[in-house]
Amino acid sequence: MKDEILFEISEYCQICPLCYKCIEEDCVLFRIEQLVLEKMGENEK
Repeated sequence: MKDEILFEISEYCQICPLCYKCIEEDCVLFRIEQLVLEKMGENEK
């Protein structure tokens, strides 16, 4: 499930009109990605 979320985020980011110009901290998808990656890191411990 987490990999699917990350894939969807990366797919959208490639077509996003702000691609390479966005302020990552203001992007909801970026923040979701950070939460998912954080949880994945916790599960690996």
